Amino acid sequence: MEKRVLFLIFLIIFNFSFAALGILSPNSYPGLDTLRWCNIEPYGGGYTGSGKYFGFGVKLTPNYYPAIFNGVYHRVFRLFYPAMHIRIVDDDGSGGAPQTTLFFFDTLATGYTTSFVYHSVPPNCTIWEGSFYLFILNGYDTTYGLNWLRDSTLNAPSGIHWRHQQGVGYSLFSPAGDMQMCAIVEYHDVSLDSLAGLPDTCYIDSIYSIDIWAKEYGGFYEREVPIIFKVNEMPIETTYIPLPPNTRLRTRVFWRVNLPTGNYLAKIYTALRSDTRRINDTIRLNITITRSVGISENVINEKNKESNLKIYNILGKRINNSISLKKGIYFIKDNKKIKKKLIIK
Repeated sequence: MEKRVLFLIFLIIFNFSFAALGILSPNSYPGLDTLRWCNIEPYGGGYTGSGKYFGFGVKLTPNYYPAIFNGVYHRVFRLFYPAMHIRIVDDDGSGGAPQTTLFFFDTLATGYTTSFVYHSVPPNCTIWEGSFYLFILNGYDTTYGLNWLRDSTLNAPSGIHWRHQQGVGYSLFSPAGDMQMCAIVEYHDVSLDSLAGLPDTCYIDSIYSIDIWAKEYGGFYEREVPIIFKVNEMPIETTYIPLPPNTRLRTRVFWRVNLPTGNYLAKIYTALRSDTRRINDTIRLNITITRSVGISENVINEKNKESNLKIYNILGKRINNSISLKKGIYFIKDNKKIKKKLIIK
C-alpha cells in the first residue's frame, strides 16, 4: 500500500511538472501543443524488433496550421543498442497511408525509466495541412535495439498505428494499447495591434509618418516579422521587425502620397509565414486622397511675420517666425487654434 501511494504521488508531480511546460496541455493555442493518442501512463508492456529502420509509428493531426514540429515526447528506450531514428512522414500514400518522408533526425535512445522522455528536434519540418506520421525506428542494423512501450488500453481508432520494416515498407499495426509516442508542435501567432498617423484624408505630395504596433502571442522569439502597407493592393512599403516573446513593439513607415485623387482602401498587415491565426493580422482603413491648397512663398512669408501665426514643419517642429520659409509642406495654427496644412510652391 505504501509503495502504491508513493507511486501515485510521483505521477502527480510528474504530470504537473510537464503540464507547467505546456507539453501535456492539449489544444494549447497559441504556443506548444502535444499531439498524441496515449494516456501518458507508465505502463510496462511493449514491443521489440530487429533490423535497420524497424519500428513503429502513429498518425497525428494538428489542431491548427501551420504546425512547426518541435520534438518527440515518448517512451521508447534502448534495449541493447541506443541508435534511434525519428522520422516524420506525410500521409500522401494510398488511402492516407504513410509514403513521403518529410524529415528525419538521428539521435540516441535513453535507458529505461517509468517516465516519458523528450527529444528536441531542429525546427526544419512544418505541417501545412492534413495529417502526418511520427515513426521511431532502430537507427541501424541491430538485433533488438529498441523497446517500444504502449498504454494498457487501446483508445485510438483503426488506421492510427503503423509499422515499418526495411525492404517491406509501411504496414498497418494493431497494438494491444496506444503506442506511447507524442509529437510536440508549435503554433505561432503575431498580430497587428494598432496604428496611428494615417488620416482618413491624405494630400498628394504630403508625407505621413505612420506608427505601427505589432504584438507576439505564442511565446516564441520571432526574428523577422514582415509588416506590409498597401493601398488598393498596391505595395507601398514593407518593413521588418523582431518580436520577442509576448511583447508589443512599434515600427514607423513614411509615405509620400503619389496617387491620383480618389477613394482608396489602405491595408497594413503582418505577414509571418508561420502565423496560425490570420484574423488578427490586418487593419484596413478607407482613405480619400485629394489635392492640397497651394500658396506662394511670398504670401506665406508675409503672413509669417504676423505674431498670431504658429508654423510647424512636417516633423512637428515649430518654425521661428523670423525665418523665411522655403518651398515645402507646413502646418499653421492661428489664434483661434485652427490648424491648416499648406504647401509652399
